[in-house]
Amino acid sequence: MAPLVSVMSAWLFITILLSFTSTKIKSTDCRYPVVDRKLFCLSAVLLIAFILSIELQYEKYFLAVIFVSMLFAGRKVILKTDWGLILLFIVIFIDLNLICRLKATQRLFAMLNFDNTRTLLLSGAFMSQIISNVPSAILLVNYSSNLRIIAYGVNIGGNGLLIASFANLIALRFMKSRSK
Repeated sequence: MAPLVSVMSAWLFITILLSFTSTKIKSTDCRYPVVDRKLFCLSAVLLIAFILSIELQYEKYFLAVIFVSMLFAGRKVILKTDWGLILLFIVIFIDLNLICRLKATQRLFAMLNFDNTRTLLLSGAFMSQIISNVPSAILLVNYSSNLRIIAYGVNIGGNGLLIASFANLIALRFMKSRSK
């Protein structure tokens, strides 16, 4: 990723130099977020245990353990969780799976030559503008093993429209919640 990141960073740096004045930014809020150490430790232990449960194929049951644990230990976290964003992730991945099963989609992807790196790169960049970069990468991996070109394409595409990257949507949500 180094060549792509270098070029994109250079473009960003040049754009910043040409777009913004050299005024110092002063931070008015120097408080650090408060970390609930007990909840952090519980979450770390549950994460490790969840990874083990995946290996042992008990992840479905362990999700209930995690939910109940968080319900008791981190009730405030559950109430503050952005369930809409989580639902968006779920819906996009379910929809993506269903869309990939459509015969029209399968015919379209069969017509594209994903052995051609240019086609693969442009497909990743274009699809990222429609369904975001992570789902695009997951979709393209089913049609090509050229992971580097897929990564390049979806990373280029992830810098386009707002929907192109879930990170953009998350950042927008944070901006809206902080402006209240």
